[in-house]
Amino acid sequence: MFRKNCYSCNRPSFSSSKEGQWLCPVCGEDLTKQKVHHPDKMTQIMRTQNTQRYPNNTLIKYH
Repeated sequence: MFRKNCYSCNRPSFSSSKEGQWLCPVCGEDLTKQKVHHPDKMTQIMRTQNTQRYPNNTLIKYH
């Protein structure tokens, strides 16, 4: 399964194929030319982006 992120509505879009026309299911934006992300790799990226360390090294995780 593959994922693209819509820059118009900021929602993820998933497909079993990275080929062909790809429209956002939420707002209809054409995502065909956007980079395809593999969900397994996105999980690690999202974990990194959804965390923040404060000065005392306390880890805060956003859901």
